[in-house]
Amino acid sequence: MFSASHIYNPDEAPVAGTSLADLEDRKIDRYLQKVYGKGRNDFDIPYPRLMSNLRIADKNGMLTLAGLLYFGSHPQQFKPAFNVKAVAFTECPLSP
Repeated sequence: MFSASHIYNPDEAPVAGTSLADLEDRKIDRYLQKVYGKGRNDFDIPYPRLMSNLRIADKNGMLTLAGLLYFGSHPQQFKPAFNVKAVAFTECPLSP
């Protein structure tokens, strides 16, 4: 109900005890290059603000839950019971 009303998004909640230092640079760089075609230094804003704008971190530099799970170097240190499971389906032509 909260998520549907855009009042509260759990994936954007800050994770206590985290900071930008807990991000894995390689994952961030690969994401920025793939999605934006740029490196982290190619944006005209400071890195902490870029992470906040992308909702990877909050305005105080704490990682969001989504930022930690996708880009954290050791997410299990902060959220041991959390994990990300994903499935990819390739396009399959229909048989007549």
